[in-house]
Amino acid sequence: MGHGHTDKQKLKQALCLAISDLKEADVDLARELTRIDRRLDKGAGIGWACTQVAHLISTYLMTHEYRAPTSVIKLQQIAERTAQVYWGKFNPLMWFL
Repeated sequence: MGHGHTDKQKLKQALCLAISDLKEADVDLARELTRIDRRLDKGAGIGWACTQVAHLISTYLMTHEYRAPTSVIKLQQIAERTAQVYWGKFNPLMWFL
């Protein structure tokens, strides 16, 4: 398997840790992350998943005074890195900025 498989594995591990940590702290975010994890299992692309995760966690951080469990911060870092590549590939306008 290629590099994409490693990225997907890393994302899934980070998702599982964050979901576990959020089950009591924020059930709604845990539910949304679980939905994304299930879509990944059904073949959704890592780029799509990372953009969804990055958006959800950014919103969560803004509404929680930028405080979150370490696992959520690590998930955000993984998701943001991959999402930026995804956005760059699919937004031709960004090539000219």
